[in-house]
Amino acid sequence: MENDDFSGETYGALHDVFWCSLACLLAAILLAACGDDDMGSDAAVDSGVDAPEQDASDLDADPDTSPPSTDNCSGWTLLETMYPDVSLDSLQRCTSPEGLAIEESLMNFEGIVVAGTIAADGSDGATPCVEVLCDADYAYIASNALPHYSPQAAPIFETADTPIVHRIPLSPAPIDQSTAADSFEGINGCDSALNMAVTHETPTMPPFSHCWYETEDGSANTGLHHITDGEHVYTKIHCYGQTAGLITGVPAFAPCEEARPDPYGSPLFWSYADPDTLFVDYCGTHPAAITHNHWINEVCLEQDENGAPANGYATGATAFVVEDLDEADCESESDIVGWSYDGHPMRGTCLCMARADDGSCTDLRRARSGYVYAGLARWSDDESELPNVDSATVSASYFGRELMECEDAGDCCPDGGLCRLHCHPLLVEDGDSVTLSNRCVTPDYSWCSHAFRDHDDALEDSGYVYLDRCNGVETADGYVYVGTPTFPYVNSCFRDAPSETARDNTYIYLEAGGGGGRPPRP
Repeated sequence: MENDDFSGETYGALHDVFWCSLACLLAAILLAACGDDDMGSDAAVDSGVDAPEQDASDLDADPDTSPPSTDNCSGWTLLETMYPDVSLDSLQRCTSPEGLAIEESLMNFEGIVVAGTIAADGSDGATPCVEVLCDADYAYIASNALPHYSPQAAPIFETADTPIVHRIPLSPAPIDQSTAADSFEGINGCDSALNMAVTHETPTMPPFSHCWYETEDGSANTGLHHITDGEHVYTKIHCYGQTAGLITGVPAFAPCEEARPDPYGSPLFWSYADPDTLFVDYCGTHPAAITHNHWINEVCLEQDENGAPANGYATGATAFVVEDLDEADCESESDIVGWSYDGHPMRGTCLCMARADDGSCTDLRRARSGYVYAGLARWSDDESELPNVDSATVSASYFGRELMECEDAGDCCPDGGLCRLHCHPLLVEDGDSVTLSNRCVTPDYSWCSHAFRDHDDALEDSGYVYLDRCNGVETADGYVYVGTPTFPYVNSCFRDAPSETARDNTYIYLEAGGGGGRPPRP
């Protein structure tokens, strides 16, 4: 979890956990120094090592069960801290089809050293690592949370080796449907969010109940830990916590920031509009308490025949064009890009919805989020006791231009001043259909400005499949989450019961009202 304005005390607390964990390791982390990923290179990164292919469906294979080495990935040093019920000695190589599927999906970082990153011993140039071990119920993905390139975003944090272990259920377990849950239809606090947006105030905690957040002293929270659409109970994600482990070992985080720089809103709008001052780079990555992704760029996660990263940052950044990523022109199925904490895979946007008897795909579709941008101004209320949410006041503010069609930011903020609108391509309602269009939008309060559009038939549009409230769908190969180019970008709730990683606070150093980063943009 990021806080973009650490105090010295919390910064020290993070490093105490980090260095004490490393001290438990008797030997220093050995770094390979036989390569360097050009941060802006279009050339493929080739490890030069042929990784043996594994087939998770080959039950006749004789898997290697020899004790694995865990000396080369700092993530393992946090295993017993994060999961006191597990010891490293109790884990072994993954042998089940589910565990082998996770193992085979992970990126091969052999021979890669990333300049501009900080290694576990404090030296310049770290080797990314991602490894997996299993027990009977879970896969444990250990990582130092480093991608294969130096993130191009520029928050106040350095990109450093930071241990993490993702705990992934091998078999998703249903949620008890009798669990008390908030309603998806009631988003508490969005009128207050609009009031603060009009007056440029900064809230003290998330104003919505679709995700969960609790202050340290327990004096405030966003509601229950579960939510329901009336038919199914889901587990909420933390409002700005981790939701999945990517195939790089880097965690995916919730689809919004905290109080600053965009109050509980989308960092994509800012980054997409201003490539010179990236808050999150075009691979969806930025360093904070732990380097993490807020959205998924498939090209940045593409692998070559050896499982190594196939592309440098420049190739991935050039490919991240929202309009292109929404076109219904899939030519091949997307690969797995990560694993959610309830055990379901996360894929890119091209999904197979039906297969022939020989396994070939007969219905390949582009996945689209079920959420549309409906506007923060929709929460205006002439009967409210709040002073700045009546329709006249809202219309007189910059929100009077919200959802207007645009070509650039000048159309949204022609008078300058404090106008927090961007011209951004996103999904909107167009009569009875959904379309991708450039509109004037605010980056703030993402859960309040977006609304879920319920599709009676997920396949109602030719070439598209619409995702559910958690940004997932049942495919020909089972349920998957999808990394989408529009909100919510990653899984926005858990369809099945998540592991403890979904609620782990190792990387959450927040206080109510905390935050940091840049001041509000004019």
